[in-house]
Amino acid sequence: VYDIASPGDALNFADSSNSAIRYNEVHNIGSENAAIYVYGSTNTTIQCNLIYDVHNNDGIKLGTKGGGDAALTGSNILYNVVHDTAQDGIAVYMSSVLVDGNEVYNSTSENGAIYVAWAVAGITISNNAVHDNTLQTFKWVDPGAIMIGTSVDATTVQVHHNNIFGN
Repeated sequence: VYDIASPGDALNFADSSNSAIRYNEVHNIGSENAAIYVYGSTNTTIQCNLIYDVHNNDGIKLGTKGGGDAALTGSNILYNVVHDTAQDGIAVYMSSVLVDGNEVYNSTSENGAIYVAWAVAGITISNNAVHDNTLQTFKWVDPGAIMIGTSVDATTVQVHHNNIFGN
Protein backbone atom coordinates (compact mmCIF):
# COMPACT_ATOMS: atom_id res chain seq x y z
CA VAL A 1 0.00 0.00 0.00
CA TYR A 2 1.71 3.20 -1.09
CA ASP A 3 1.37 6.78 -2.31
CA ILE A 4 -1.68 7.66 -0.20
CA ALA A 5 -2.22 11.42 -0.17
CA SER A 6 -3.20 13.41 2.89
CA PRO A 7 -5.44 12.92 4.82
CA GLY A 8 -5.82 9.19 3.96
CA ASP A 9 -4.67 6.24 6.07
CA ALA A 10 -3.11 3.29 4.28
CA LEU A 11 -4.90 0.65 6.38
CA ASN A 12 -7.74 1.63 8.71
CA PHE A 13 -9.73 -0.79 10.88
CA ALA A 14 -12.64 0.71 12.80
CA ASP A 15 -15.01 -1.02 15.21
CA SER A 16 -13.73 -4.52 14.47
CA SER A 17 -12.82 -7.48 16.64
CA ASN A 18 -10.53 -10.49 16.30
CA SER A 19 -8.83 -9.05 13.23
CA ALA A 20 -5.28 -9.00 11.89
CA ILE A 21 -3.12 -6.75 9.73
CA ARG A 22 -0.16 -8.85 8.65
CA TYR A 23 2.66 -8.91 6.09
CA ASN A 24 2.09 -5.58 4.37
CA GLU A 25 4.52 -3.03 3.00
CA VAL A 26 3.14 0.47 3.60
CA HIS A 27 5.02 3.58 2.45
CA ASN A 28 4.75 7.16 1.25
CA ILE A 29 1.67 7.84 3.35
CA GLY A 30 0.26 11.35 3.98
CA SER A 31 -2.18 10.34 6.73
CA GLU A 32 -3.21 12.79 9.42
CA ASN A 33 -3.71 9.75 11.73
CA ALA A 34 -1.33 6.87 10.95
CA ALA A 35 -0.25 4.61 8.14
CA ILE A 36 -1.96 1.77 10.04
CA TYR A 37 -4.76 3.15 12.21
CA VAL A 38 -6.97 0.86 14.34
CA TYR A 39 -9.66 2.32 16.62
CA GLY A 40 -12.89 1.23 18.25
CA SER A 41 -11.60 -2.32 17.96
CA THR A 42 -10.58 -5.22 20.21
CA ASN A 43 -8.27 -8.19 19.83
CA THR A 44 -6.35 -6.86 16.83
CA THR A 45 -2.96 -8.18 15.78
CA ILE A 46 -0.66 -5.91 13.77
CA GLN A 47 2.22 -8.15 12.76
CA CYS A 48 5.22 -8.31 10.41
CA ASN A 49 4.50 -5.12 8.47
CA LEU A 50 7.09 -2.81 6.91
CA ILE A 51 6.02 0.82 7.35
CA TYR A 52 8.06 3.81 6.21
CA ASP A 53 7.91 7.33 4.81
CA VAL A 54 4.89 8.47 6.82
CA HIS A 55 4.92 12.22 6.22
CA ASN A 56 2.39 13.69 8.68
CA ASN A 57 1.85 11.39 11.65
CA ASP A 58 2.39 7.90 13.15
CA GLY A 59 3.44 4.60 11.65
CA ILE A 60 1.04 2.50 13.76
CA LYS A 61 -1.69 3.97 15.97
CA LEU A 62 -3.79 1.65 18.13
CA GLY A 63 -6.74 3.50 19.67
CA THR A 64 -8.31 6.91 19.17
CA LYS A 65 -6.20 9.98 19.49
CA GLY A 66 -8.40 11.56 22.19
CA GLY A 67 -8.21 8.56 24.53
CA GLY A 68 -11.73 7.29 23.90
CA ASP A 69 -10.47 3.71 23.37
CA ALA A 70 -8.47 3.44 26.61
CA ALA A 71 -10.87 0.84 28.05
CA LEU A 72 -10.74 -1.37 24.94
CA THR A 73 -8.38 -4.34 25.29
CA GLY A 74 -6.49 -7.23 23.90
CA SER A 75 -4.27 -6.27 20.99
CA ASN A 76 -0.75 -7.12 19.83
CA ILE A 77 1.80 -5.13 17.83
CA LEU A 78 4.43 -7.69 16.84
CA TYR A 79 7.58 -7.81 14.68
CA ASN A 80 6.95 -4.72 12.59
CA VAL A 81 9.65 -2.47 11.14
CA VAL A 82 8.66 1.20 11.29
CA HIS A 83 10.94 3.99 10.12
CA ASP A 84 10.97 7.52 8.78
CA THR A 85 7.79 8.74 10.47
CA ALA A 86 6.90 12.37 11.16
CA GLN A 87 5.49 11.39 14.57
CA ASP A 88 5.44 8.25 16.72
CA GLY A 89 6.62 5.02 15.21
CA ILE A 90 4.08 3.17 17.37
CA ALA A 91 1.35 4.84 19.47
CA VAL A 92 -0.72 2.84 21.98
CA TYR A 93 -3.99 4.35 23.22
CA MET A 94 -5.71 1.08 24.30
CA SER A 95 -5.30 -1.23 27.31
CA SER A 96 -3.91 -4.78 27.57
CA VAL A 97 -1.54 -4.43 24.62
CA LEU A 98 1.68 -6.32 23.90
CA VAL A 99 4.29 -4.40 21.84
CA ASP A 100 7.00 -6.97 21.12
CA GLY A 101 9.84 -7.52 18.67
CA ASN A 102 9.41 -4.33 16.64
CA GLU A 103 12.11 -2.09 15.21
CA VAL A 104 11.50 1.67 15.22
CA TYR A 105 13.99 4.17 13.82
CA ASN A 106 14.18 7.61 12.19
CA SER A 107 11.08 8.89 14.00
CA THR A 108 10.95 12.64 14.50
CA SER A 109 8.17 12.50 17.06
CA GLU A 110 7.28 15.06 19.69
CA ASN A 111 6.15 12.18 21.97
CA GLY A 112 8.49 9.21 21.58
CA ALA A 113 9.37 6.54 19.08
CA ILE A 114 7.01 4.24 21.04
CA TYR A 115 4.36 6.27 22.85
CA VAL A 116 1.74 5.12 25.39
CA ALA A 117 -0.94 7.61 26.41
CA TRP A 118 -4.35 8.21 27.95
CA ALA A 119 -5.89 6.18 30.79
CA VAL A 120 -4.55 2.83 29.56
CA ALA A 121 -3.33 -0.08 31.67
CA GLY A 122 -1.73 -3.47 31.18
CA ILE A 123 0.86 -2.55 28.55
CA THR A 124 3.97 -4.69 27.91
CA ILE A 125 6.76 -3.28 25.75
CA SER A 126 9.50 -5.86 25.23
CA ASN A 127 12.23 -7.01 22.85
CA ASN A 128 12.01 -3.94 20.61
CA ALA A 129 14.90 -2.17 18.88
CA VAL A 130 14.36 1.59 19.24
CA HIS A 131 17.24 3.50 17.70
CA ASP A 132 18.39 6.58 15.85
CA ASN A 133 15.25 8.63 16.45
CA THR A 134 15.38 12.44 16.54
CA LEU A 135 12.73 13.40 19.05
CA GLN A 136 11.29 16.92 19.18
CA THR A 137 11.29 18.81 22.50
CA PHE A 138 8.51 21.38 22.01
CA LYS A 139 5.75 19.23 23.63
CA TRP A 140 7.73 17.35 26.29
CA VAL A 141 10.97 18.85 27.52
CA ASP A 142 12.68 15.46 27.56
CA PRO A 143 10.90 12.92 25.31
CA GLY A 144 12.11 9.33 25.37
CA ALA A 145 12.60 6.54 22.90
CA ILE A 146 9.80 4.83 24.83
CA MET A 147 7.52 7.45 26.36
CA ILE A 148 4.80 6.81 28.91
CA GLY A 149 2.47 9.81 28.80
CA THR A 150 0.21 11.33 31.40
CA SER A 151 -2.88 9.53 32.74
CA VAL A 152 -1.38 6.07 32.07
CA ASP A 153 -1.56 3.63 34.99
CA ALA A 154 2.22 3.26 35.01
CA THR A 155 2.09 0.61 37.73
CA THR A 156 0.66 -1.76 35.09
CA VAL A 157 3.18 -0.99 32.35
CA GLN A 158 6.15 -3.31 31.84
CA VAL A 159 9.13 -2.24 29.74
CA HIS A 160 11.89 -4.82 29.45
CA HIS A 161 14.53 -6.37 27.18
CA ASN A 162 14.46 -3.53 24.64
CA ASN A 163 17.54 -2.40 22.74
CA ILE A 164 17.54 1.41 22.91
CA PHE A 165 20.39 3.46 21.42
CA GLY A 166 21.28 6.51 19.32
CA ASN A 167 18.17 8.51 20.17
